[in-house]
Amino acid sequence: MKKLLIFIFCSLILTACEDEPEVDFNFPDDIINKGIKFGPSYDVKTLYFNASRKSEPKVSVEEITHTYEEWLSTQCYYDDGKWILRIAVSGNDKNSDRRGYVNLKVGKSMTKITVIQKFDNITIQTQPQILPNTGGELKIRFISAEKPKVAINYPAQSNSTWCSLGEITEVDEDTYEVPVSYKENTTYGRIAKLWITTGRDNKGFTIVQRPKQFDESEIIKTDPKGGSLPIALGYTGDKSGFELSDINNIHRIKHLTIEGGINEFDLDVLRLFTKYERFPVTLDLSKATFLRNYINPYESFGYTPPKVEFDGLMMADNYIPSQMFYFAQGLVKCILPENTIGIGSRAFYSTSLTRIDIPASVVQIDEHAFRGNYSLKEINIDKSSRLEELNLTALSTSKPVKAIYLPSTITHGSPNTNSLVIKTNKLYLDKTEIPEWRVSWNTVDTLYVPDEKLIEVFKADPQWGNIPVILAWPEDWKSTPWGGDE
Repeated sequence: MKKLLIFIFCSLILTACEDEPEVDFNFPDDIINKGIKFGPSYDVKTLYFNASRKSEPKVSVEEITHTYEEWLSTQCYYDDGKWILRIAVSGNDKNSDRRGYVNLKVGKSMTKITVIQKFDNITIQTQPQILPNTGGELKIRFISAEKPKVAINYPAQSNSTWCSLGEITEVDEDTYEVPVSYKENTTYGRIAKLWITTGRDNKGFTIVQRPKQFDESEIIKTDPKGGSLPIALGYTGDKSGFELSDINNIHRIKHLTIEGGINEFDLDVLRLFTKYERFPVTLDLSKATFLRNYINPYESFGYTPPKVEFDGLMMADNYIPSQMFYFAQGLVKCILPENTIGIGSRAFYSTSLTRIDIPASVVQIDEHAFRGNYSLKEINIDKSSRLEELNLTALSTSKPVKAIYLPSTITHGSPNTNSLVIKTNKLYLDKTEIPEWRVSWNTVDTLYVPDEKLIEVFKADPQWGNIPVILAWPEDWKSTPWGGDE
């Protein structure tokens, strides 16, 4: 009897299953054909299907990748006259997509749903976008697994919010676009960065706007630590990418004043500015400071200044770099920083300078600092100068200058020869006794000493005595601030 009852029960179950109609899940075609795609964050998607309330849907998951993470889960229940299938994924913090399946069976009806979860990755171009100085709109397109947030950042010293963001739109699968409006630029070059952020990733997009059309005279205040001059002047290309219009705009400037820091990143554009004889310029650096550092104030903005012109050496802070204006044939006048302590080798080699004033703060001048300057007439050393060391050819020029003053603070000339090569009509020497170093006598026409009593002392010296004329300082010369002839 017991066996009979079991047989009847099983037969009823089989009959019920055979009688249950096939289920049309009626899921959207995209889900059937392509599956469900999730972004990298935790998410739940809900599907609905019609079946008898007495049905007992069977749901299982297959994790094809990242199987050890148990990242895919489901829940199936009946509510309000329909069956509900909830598919959930945990956050994907890996560097690859996840793939899996959800298997759904109701009676004799079955379907398999592909599940793809993107990893958190934003793709966008890495080269800075250079904008014109006119106003306009830029559309930035990028790839992201989910709709991100966007924001604009500006440098700390910026006092202008010149960009505004429009609404993000999805223009294709996983491809988004955001419009950026920008204002006309009536000042110097500027930079901003568009940040695109999702749950676990963020990428930046650098935006640089060209400066205004320059006037003949410009004053630029730079970052105190240096590095901001290239952006300010619109010097943003490389050997293959400079726009001729950018270079021509820089060369519109005839008189440039720089106030603030000048570091290694600024030297290239200074060389470019002073390079060409057909663009004669004056450079006022009196309120500037040379700094031996590689601080890039826009590094976090994804910008690195070009370095194609300058290959000299920054010796120290407040030191004119060696070869700074080497063959800078456009440089006709340069006012040195007030805190300059040294002038590097060949710093002003073969320029178009006619005069150079050496501040009192300078203590050292290296070899060939002014060599090759055929137009240089005056090297004026401040009478309160603290100058100590001159290289053998520190004051050597291609043609004689009108006058040179050597202060009493000079302790020696070239370390090897203890002498100086000077070509001058007049040499004013602030020494009350014969110095340990000497000058090349055949390149000095007249030597001036502080007192008449010293004239015979210097004439009696086997070296200094070879100078043709030795006189005492003129009275009117004593009152001038510079050591040259005013």
